[in-house]
Amino acid sequence: MAASLEDKRIVLTGSTGRLGRHIIKAFAGTGASLITVDRSIDMELVEQNEHILLATVADVTKESAVVDCFAHILDETGTPDMVIHTIGGWDGRPLLDTSLDSWQSLLDLNLTSSFLVFREALRYMNEKGGGLIGITAGQGADRGVAQQAAYSATKGGLTRLIESIADEYKGTGITA
Repeated sequence: MAASLEDKRIVLTGSTGRLGRHIIKAFAGTGASLITVDRSIDMELVEQNEHILLATVADVTKESAVVDCFAHILDETGTPDMVIHTIGGWDGRPLLDTSLDSWQSLLDLNLTSSFLVFREALRYMNEKGGGLIGITAGQGADRGVAQQAAYSATKGGLTRLIESIADEYKGTGITA
């Protein structure tokens, strides 16, 4: 039997993206309250989804923004029960055409943001328990793909980050 989501507070990053919007719809009617985090607030999205408890703005590639965001979430709604981190990006180009700026941008977006969001969430969830969900890809879980070096490397790093968190917090009430 699946655990009930009634009265659970779930932080969802990337709420205005395609995946985030699908997740918002999927949680309608479950009893869960969503706390959305994105670079901007889509007021129409918030108004159309009564299960959005709080919508907040943060650039989750910046450490200070993530720290401030989670402090705000704690003050406004209490400790979250789960974090679903959907923020990410894709870039496909030959390795020789991949600039350092492009590489760094995907590293920040796909991997550094995950590290910052999960680390900050764990500071609050550690006593209570909870769940962390990161979105990876076949290029990270299975193998790299030609002309997707940066994407494959960041999603592979995300897979290993999630596995490390799961192993480190095994038996504590935190799942990843």
